[in-house]
Amino acid sequence: MIKSNKILYSICLIFFIQCTSLYFINNAHAEEKSFIKRILIIEKIVSHMAPLGSIAMCMKKFGHNDTYKKIGLEYNQRNEKKLKELFTSLKAAGGKQMDYDAINKEGYKEAKQFLEEEGFTQQTCDNIALFLHSGNNDLEE
Repeated sequence: MIKSNKILYSICLIFFIQCTSLYFINNAHAEEKSFIKRILIIEKIVSHMAPLGSIAMCMKKFGHNDTYKKIGLEYNQRNEKKLKELFTSLKAAGGKQMDYDAINKEGYKEAKQFLEEEGFTQQTCDNIALFLHSGNNDLEE
């Protein structure tokens, strides 16, 4: 009888340990999925915002340009609904302040890096404006 109680106790202990481990594994998996989802949303937002940041930097360097301003505003208007959806998705995926900070930081970094790599010239800025105007970087509906 004592032997069977020890066996039963051992089986219950093993089952408890496995259930506890499974619980932590499932929770870690859910957290990891949420993190990956947030990263993908952030990358999409940054890739959309970086060219707009570049055109803003162009306006700062080369002075006010009505064409750049008009193209930037049109780009924002075309993508406003989808961008709001992305921010809503980010919040629903557990978006944290550090995620929003990363969007600002990475967007600025990509915009600046692009201009430095391409050469911060009026021609580069004109090309960015044409790119924004073309709709090739618009968010999908």
